Amino acid sequence: MSARWKKDALDLHPDVVSILIGTNDIHFYLDSLSHSSNMQKPFDFPAWTRQYRLLLDQLLQQNPCVHIILGIPFVAKEGKYGAMASYSMREQMVKRLAEIVRDIARDYHLKTVEYDTMFRSLVQHEPRKGYWIWDGIHPTPAGHKRMSDLWIHTADEFIR
Repeated sequence: MSARWKKDALDLHPDVVSILIGTNDIHFYLDSLSHSSNMQKPFDFPAWTRQYRLLLDQLLQQNPCVHIILGIPFVAKEGKYGAMASYSMREQMVKRLAEIVRDIARDYHLKTVEYDTMFRSLVQHEPRKGYWIWDGIHPTPAGHKRMSDLWIHTADEFIR
């Protein structure tokens, strides 16, 4: 996201910016571990946090009136990634990023869209595997519909 931040966020001078990051960062980190015979450094949560804050600072400096909504990253024990031996590690890492995003939101007085809580509840109450998230990371059309409904509800309360 940081590589595209200027073009995708700053240059557009938006009224509203919605950010949902973290799950792919963990995915690519875990994927690199599975393809490497060398011991790699642990995921750098402090650097991830600093970069997130830097991007927000840049946006707010340029556009102090922008409304920013932070999506909380999520995973589910579904499909391909939910069945992997590394799922527990993935889940714990994404939970840590979720808490970091919540901390950032509190510090910046921003609203969050609680996708992780929503998907935990949806997956728990849907009897058919893969109905909401097909591979453990990516929502199905039904999952995306629920995400959009939650985003609209959150944004409507926040932006008015």
